[in-house]
Amino acid sequence: EKTIAANHFQNAVLAKRIPSSPSWIVESTLSPSLLTMMADHRVKGVSLFPGVGLVEMAFAAAIAKQRSISSPVSSFTRLDNVNFLRPCTLTNSVLDDLNTLTLACEILPDGTLEIYNYTTDRKTRQSSAATVVFSGSGITFDKRR
Repeated sequence: EKTIAANHFQNAVLAKRIPSSPSWIVESTLSPSLLTMMADHRVKGVSLFPGVGLVEMAFAAAIAKQRSISSPVSSFTRLDNVNFLRPCTLTNSVLDDLNTLTLACEILPDGTLEIYNYTTDRKTRQSSAATVVFSGSGITFDKRR
């Protein structure tokens, strides 16, 4: 059974190739309803985006990249060297719907990836500096069926 975050990323994630860059960027702006549901995921009183959601985004990004280059998606994907670099905090301004929270996954040609987050003020459209929260490498697709 898929989690709600997995369904969100598979339904809402958009893969796009950056012009003049070998990297792929996959972005997803999290819906207010998903953020509200995650507000209760707290560590020491701070609301955090669940780590498993970051792993699910990495997989969804890898699958979106494969689909966008017309490669068949295989039945097994592996992600190695996963590192949670810092928590992805859900601030009050995001939870109060004053800002949007966007997660972006950058996949480099060597398979290394990073997930970073940034917020955008709904009124001014100004975005915060991106913060890397997750890294990994070795996205592999096993062709076995």
